[in-house]
Amino acid sequence: MTRALIADPYLPNKAKAGQLEDIRQCVHAGEACISRVDEGAAVSCVQNPVVGREKEWAELKPASVKKKVIVIGGGPAGLEAARVATLRGHTVTLYEKTGELGGQVLIASKASSRQELASITRWLTLQVQKLGVDIHLNTEVTPELVAKENPDAVVVATGSIPPHLSIPGATDQNLVDERSVLLGKVSVGQRVVVLDGTGHTSGCTTAEFLAEQGKQVYILAKGYQVGENIDLVTRPLVYRSLLDKEVTLVPFTWIRSISGKKVITYNTYTFKESAIEDIDTVVHAMPAVADNQIYKSLKGKVKELYAIGDCFAPRRIETAIYDGSKVGREL
Repeated sequence: MTRALIADPYLPNKAKAGQLEDIRQCVHAGEACISRVDEGAAVSCVQNPVVGREKEWAELKPASVKKKVIVIGGGPAGLEAARVATLRGHTVTLYEKTGELGGQVLIASKASSRQELASITRWLTLQVQKLGVDIHLNTEVTPELVAKENPDAVVVATGSIPPHLSIPGATDQNLVDERSVLLGKVSVGQRVVVLDGTGHTSGCTTAEFLAEQGKQVYILAKGYQVGENIDLVTRPLVYRSLLDKEVTLVPFTWIRSISGKKVITYNTYTFKESAIEDIDTVVHAMPAVADNQIYKSLKGKVKELYAIGDCFAPRRIETAIYDGSKVGREL
């Protein structure tokens, strides 16, 4: 119950009152709480940014001036911004270009070991619905739409997109990104190389996702370890899962080119080349690129304009929710 009460300190009172659906459930992410204890850092929570900031944020003060606010993007950053801004008394309209709220959490939770992440945006979605936020799905925001609505403030939370990766010999068929793989948008062959370009969980969970389908998977990392930026508590669990599924972990190694079904690699310290044979598909999990075109197009055209989450800079879910909560308090 320790981490459960970090995620939602009001859990006992909500349970006693029968408000079970309003409990913000711990998703066992670990990276902002127990791992920080091990590192001697301040404890927080990936989905409750008030934790560790109670002196400044425990009291959510009503807005002195009530504003008409548009939030663009229904991922965790946008949902949290809409929630907090509405609680403070602003009138909020949220636009999401797809047919479902949740953003990248919907993608990450496709992996079996990360399914619990989906409860983060389930909770946020329920809260904004209960608060009466005006939600528009399947709506791509344009400068013309914003001009017509004439809001006092616009919060852009449009997230990020996978980068274009230029590798000699790569085609749209033999090189795909991890988001497309998890969403089932691309075909992946039986023998796969995954490029762990972030050192976080995306590459590892994609490798796990493919291995669960019976595929033979190699995962490459430039540094000392695959998933070297995963927190110290979670990393052993990730390794155990990968090794149980017979994923081959290849540190100190990166891709040079693709030649037919041969992936040419090189050692990142000696630069000596080698090859992995009979590979059908290369999947890249690389640092994302901010999707900020609508933010740029609105500069100088609205009274207040904010970029949050991956739209500001691609980072982790904890930072996205923190950004949303922060801007909700500043509006």
